[in-house]
Amino acid sequence: MKKYGKIIASFLAAMLVMSGCNALPQPNEPDAEKPPEPIELKLELENFIQSEENTMYYYEGRGNEYARYISWVDYKTDDAIQLRVNNGGTETASVYRIDGDKLIKSFTQAETYHREDMTLRENNSQEVLLMEPLEEGTSWTLEDGSKRMITGVDAKVQTPSGDYTAIEVVTEYADSKTMDYYVSGIGLVKSVFESNGEQVISALENIEKDKKITQDVSLYYPDEEEKLQKTDVKLEFATNDSAEKVLTQAFKSNVPENAVGVIGENAQINSLYFEQETSTARIDLSKEFVTEMNAGSYYESLILQCLANTLRSYATSEKMSLTIDGGVYESGHIVLEKEDYIFAEAE
Repeated sequence: MKKYGKIIASFLAAMLVMSGCNALPQPNEPDAEKPPEPIELKLELENFIQSEENTMYYYEGRGNEYARYISWVDYKTDDAIQLRVNNGGTETASVYRIDGDKLIKSFTQAETYHREDMTLRENNSQEVLLMEPLEEGTSWTLEDGSKRMITGVDAKVQTPSGDYTAIEVVTEYADSKTMDYYVSGIGLVKSVFESNGEQVISALENIEKDKKITQDVSLYYPDEEEKLQKTDVKLEFATNDSAEKVLTQAFKSNVPENAVGVIGENAQINSLYFEQETSTARIDLSKEFVTEMNAGSYYESLILQCLANTLRSYATSEKMSLTIDGGVYESGHIVLEKEDYIFAEAE
């Protein structure tokens, strides 16, 4: 299987973040005079993407160590759903939305271990997952030239979580193909990747409600001896929890006994944005971050260093850009333009 590693990894990254469909509604038992009503399938975001908040989907895997994965809703808006997938090797965040008669994946980012609302990010993908009419024979071409087609709307599928009647979607690549099965109200229940007689299968195993995501983060504080102290905490996130609010509260509630707080009582993190390509954390804080600091120039530099080190722990960023209410950082001791950076220190 090693020679198919790149193909399988690419397939898994594409399929990992799909979830959201229940068994298709079945027609009533026909009577002697009237035939059953046909099943009508409508392309709605919440029907075909995992959408329930604080709910964990577990998929068993066969044929590859990364075929087993967990899926969870990071953020949910009126027109978009952001899913997080953890396959034991990486975490991927992807955004899905309806675009006319198409269900698309509009944004995806691998190696994303922190929480960040990406539903407003500029699209970096236009992969069409489903297209109307939702009926056998509907087909379309992907950006890489591969062909994707609905090959059935009543396919019988067996999974560890139960048996379903599903929409079957087949994607034909140059030397492989995938078969994905969607069930209305649940989402993706099974995916099969085939290449040269080999198969990799992911199938829905279990659904658990009232689940939250946790993340281990090191918070940094300057102490009374002008050294940096590290406090390890476990952050907890529910669906739609603001990363800015969670981090603000964590900073305020975990100050060591002999250390100085990094964020004052009324200060807030306004926004956090991480540029993966430049390994930069861009953080904007409220004016109270400066007005409540009450520190000399050296302690202020330690506080800013603690902030950069914490963001490195949170999102593996190498450097930090800091603004105050969207403008220049200016405290009386230190002035930082938007493209002035504070580099995180190596542990």
